[in-house]
Amino acid sequence: MRTITKLRSALLLGLLASACSKGFSDADVQKIKGEIRAKYEQEGCTVMEVSMIRESDTRLHGFAKVEKKILGLPVSAMKDCTATMDVHGGEYLWECK
Repeated sequence: MRTITKLRSALLLGLLASACSKGFSDADVQKIKGEIRAKYEQEGCTVMEVSMIRESDTRLHGFAKVEKKILGLPVSAMKDCTATMDVHGGEYLWECK
């Protein structure tokens, strides 16, 4: 019985810690990738790939590979992208250069 109580306590502490942790969730990463893709598509580019990886809980780094036709010829570019989340979680900013 005592082992079950300890396991419940450990599980509850783990759930509480994960609920209180701040930072980018998998859903946040996917949302940001979608926002980056949409931005470049609105500018008339074909988006070949968007990749973002976690540098830390509150910072992502990655790239967007885009292509645009100029005078009928495709021109490719790699954009360096970053995203940062405030320390309280929830609010984030991203940019690609």
